[in-house]
Amino acid sequence: MNNKLILQEMDFRLHYCDTDAVGIVYYAAYYPWFERVFTEWTFENGIPFEVWEEKFNALQVAVASGCNYRKPALVLDPFTVRMRSGNLGVSSYRMDFSVDHRETNETYADGHMTFACIRSKENPESVPVPSELAALLKES
Repeated sequence: MNNKLILQEMDFRLHYCDTDAVGIVYYAAYYPWFERVFTEWTFENGIPFEVWEEKFNALQVAVASGCNYRKPALVLDPFTVRMRSGNLGVSSYRMDFSVDHRETNETYADGHMTFACIRSKENPESVPVPSELAALLKES
C-alpha cells in the first residue's frame, strides 16, 4: 500500500452476509466496500458519476480492478476501508484501497480500481482526466 494521503475512509463491521459457510469473508465482498468508499468521496467532492456527462462532457468507466487477500477476516471483525490516489495518467486514474482492522490496524486486504475517461457511450474515445478531478488527485 502506498503512503499517500488518505482521501476517504469508512468504518464497518463484517456481517454474516459477507462471509462463507465457515464465517470467513467471501473474496468478492471487498469490491462493494471499495465502491462505497469511492462513491462517497466523489459525492463529497461534487463529482459523482451522475454529473460527469453534463459537467465534464465525458464519462468514466472502470477498466481494471484487483484485490490482494492478506489475512482471512472473520464475521463481526471491525474494519476501516481507506482510499488513496494511485496512478494519474492522461486519460485514466487509479484509486488504491486498504482494508484495515480497527483494533490492530493490520491490513487484511488491499486493492485498486482503475478508471478511464471517455467521451460518451456512443463514442468511447479516450479523453483527458477532467482538470477538477486531476487537481483533487494531485493534492494527495
